[in-house]
Amino acid sequence: MSLIKLSRLVSVDRVLIENDLETTKEKALKRLCELSKNEVGDLDEFRSAIFAREAIVSTGLGAGTAFPHVKIPSVPEFFVTLGVFPNGVEWDSLDGGPVRIVFLIGGPEEKQQRYLGILSKLSLVAKNPATRERLVAASSPEALIEIFKRY
Repeated sequence: MSLIKLSRLVSVDRVLIENDLETTKEKALKRLCELSKNEVGDLDEFRSAIFAREAIVSTGLGAGTAFPHVKIPSVPEFFVTLGVFPNGVEWDSLDGGPVRIVFLIGGPEEKQQRYLGILSKLSLVAKNPATRERLVAASSPEALIEIFKRY
């Protein structure tokens, strides 16, 4: 397995910075799925799979982060769509807190090892309080991508 560079999985056209106080988890997921449309073979299937996965158990894992994810046949390569919500979104997180950073992950179902590597790298980002604050404070998609170049 090659080294995973997060900056190669995220692109400026798949970054959402949303300051709307009325944003809900459903609205956030819909917007992030829409930004992912060029990476998936079937947007409706992808969106449905994301919402079905979220219905099983919340992907809000704490520390203001969420990791909605699916691996399905219509997604040829792994990608990450990044959502930053400085005002926080109620997500039914495991710690009960709002989510400010969402890492939406899509990929093919047969590449479990690569998926685990991506999730591991994203976890390093999520566990670092200083990096989380830099992500939330970033003013543009380009600034967010620069942060990811460290990983």
